[in-house]
Order: sequence, then structure tokens, then C-alpha cells
Amino acid sequence: MLGLLQLILRFTIEVGFGLFSTLILLRFFLQCVKANFYHPLIQALVKVTNPILMPIRRITPTFSRYDWSCFVLLLIMGIIKYALFIALSIITSYKPLIVLGFILLDIASGILYLYLFLFIIQAITSWLGSSPQMGMVLALLHQLTAPVLKRVRPRVVYANIDFRPMIAMFLIFLGLSILSYFRYQLI
Repeated sequence: MLGLLQLILRFTIEVGFGLFSTLILLRFFLQCVKANFYHPLIQALVKVTNPILMPIRRITPTFSRYDWSCFVLLLIMGIIKYALFIALSIITSYKPLIVLGFILLDIASGILYLYLFLFIIQAITSWLGSSPQMGMVLALLHQLTAPVLKRVRPRVVYANIDFRPMIAMFLIFLGLSILSYFRYQLI
């Protein structure tokens, strides 16, 4: 019975921290691409993340044009998550450097999963009919995914179908496999 309870607790903690981490990463990348922060979806995201992010932003310096307080928050959240795992005996205690490695792998995996889901959502929404609201969402998705697609070379187009998103998704899956290998090595 204790094993089942630990499994439920681990799942709940992973999902909760994973969802909030995704919101924080999304906010960071929206800042990177200089998205219109008056967009209703972005305003909702800012309202959800501001209460936790603003105190950290006051003490975290901004380097160049990026707001690194998002990553400081992700590190803090990772420390809290693994401290909860250790306190609830879900995992045995690890050395601090190994826990830091897990946290960094979680952040890297979160970035890759975020872009994977952005590409999937962009593909699904492109099949739907166009409306002004859908056009705003598609423009926002394009703004987020365009920097990644620029890095995928060469441009592969056949019958007006751009295959770069599929190549990018393949590379994301490859990156997730590599991160899984490193996670296994840390255990």
C-alpha cells in the first residue's frame, strides 16, 4: 500500500511541477521572441506566473535581453521537487551534484517537450478553419517556433508542404533520448 501511495504522490508532484515549469519556460521563450504581451493568452500567462516570478526578478540580474529569473525559478522549483521526493521517501537521498544534474536534465527535457507540443499544436491548428482568433493563435505559435525552424537546414519542401517541422520533431525526439541516457547514467 505504501508503494502505491508513493507512486501517486510522485505522479502528483511531477505533474504539478511539470505544468508550472512549462508555463515558466513558455513565458521565457515568449520574452525571447518579443511576443506582444498585450495578447490575451500572454496576459493570462503573466497573471499566473507573476506572483512567484516577481520576487525572484527583483534579485536576479538581467543579462543582455533575456530575463534569467525564469531559470532561477526553475532551479528553485527543482530543488523543492527533489527535496519533497527525498522527504517523502519516494527516492533515496542523492548527493547534491546528482540532484543538480537531475534538475538540469528536467529543465532541458522541459524545453524539448515544450517545443514538441508547440509543433504538434501548430500542426493541428493549421488543419482547422481560419478565424480571427485562430489567426492570432497561429501567429503566436509561428513566432515561437520560427527560431527553431530557422536552424533546421536545408528547407525541404514538396508539393507546398514544408517538412522542417518533422525534421525538428525528429531532432527533439533524438535530444530526449540523449537526455534519457544521461538520466540513466546519473542513477
